[in-house]
Amino acid sequence: MPPYGAGRGLNVASPFLLDVDFSTFAVGSGSAALAAAGLSFSRALNAKSSSETVQTSDTTVLSSGLTANVPRIGQRTSSSTTRGIVLEESRTNLFPQCRQIIVSPLTAGTVTSTSDSFTAADGATVNRNRCQPASGGESPYYAGGSFAAACFSAWVRSGNGSTNSWQIAVGDGTGNTRGVGGTVGPTWQRAIVTCTGCSSIACVPVDGRNWTGGPGAGARDAAADLMQAELIGSTFPGRFATEVVISDATSTTRLGERLWHPTGSALVDGGRFTALWAVIPKGDSSNYNTSSIANQKIRLVTFGASDYIEWDASTHKISVVVGGSAWTPTTVVTWSQFDLLELFVGMGSASINSIAKYRLNGGSVVDLGNSGSAQGALSPGSTADLLCNSTSNQFTCWFQHFSAFKSGQKPSWA
Repeated sequence: MPPYGAGRGLNVASPFLLDVDFSTFAVGSGSAALAAAGLSFSRALNAKSSSETVQTSDTTVLSSGLTANVPRIGQRTSSSTTRGIVLEESRTNLFPQCRQIIVSPLTAGTVTSTSDSFTAADGATVNRNRCQPASGGESPYYAGGSFAAACFSAWVRSGNGSTNSWQIAVGDGTGNTRGVGGTVGPTWQRAIVTCTGCSSIACVPVDGRNWTGGPGAGARDAAADLMQAELIGSTFPGRFATEVVISDATSTTRLGERLWHPTGSALVDGGRFTALWAVIPKGDSSNYNTSSIANQKIRLVTFGASDYIEWDASTHKISVVVGGSAWTPTTVVTWSQFDLLELFVGMGSASINSIAKYRLNGGSVVDLGNSGSAQGALSPGSTADLLCNSTSNQFTCWFQHFSAFKSGQKPSWA
């Protein structure tokens, strides 16, 4: 993670209005640390009052203490360089009984899971999710009906402590299958597969058959837990997995999250907002676009209906809007999944042009240019939403760092 704080590469000492390094927070609940930074967070409790989860390493996940209005600090790998506050759009887990794969309404398959107990990725004791199909056998699975596209995931590990093959497969209802396969050892890992243009999709955590995209037919011995099926079709956003939503006998929805500063004017200096965002996106820039969603525009900051910055998931361009007047640079902003994206924008002022630049993984700087003329002084509203517009238009990511600068100041690379 590149340095940002005073004395850590900035062009002057103490240039900040606000400087928050989310990558230094402890994984799990970020309530105390977020409050200490002067920020607020909300996520309404879902209808089933079920728990949230957050991945804390490449082998662990947390499933306790994360309910309504609790910000989640997650970490995708074993390295703290992938840590940040998790901000996500609303998603629904269609997989029923996400911690039990042999109960109704799942299809039974041709093999019965054993009643073994094992310690799951979140430290809980889970029963009856170990599958031992012989060659050609089929584990229990979820047939999710007909829809355009979905993202399937499951936490998997070997059942007998050795290294075994596994696969998650999805079908399109016409006899064709698409899936991923590989090896799994005694430690947990999250397996993910997406399918577009499919219907009658089934999620198969463990299977002994020979399916395209997976290992050849053979005996299987693997444990599966925290299964998730997320719609990503015509009326749903990004084509990537989000954190697991704990489901029971039916689908369960995580509602949209909001992160904000309670005093918008605290981030503005002399009518100008100058800020740096450092995020790790959960998907490739092309994965955030859904043509049927008119408002699929990701907000970087929202001061009000006429003052905001957004990134259009269809055009890949940002728009800087001050007083309802927009500047949209012609250069696109794109990235690959799990890149470190750093975006710097200065907006508002009666005499200074708006500017924007970005870089990926600490590399070369892409200058998006300037507005050509001043857009006028910014008149912030009572609050400033970060990476969202209230509980919608979220930039689903690991949010690692945010800096709001005094007018005229910037990070050294910009």
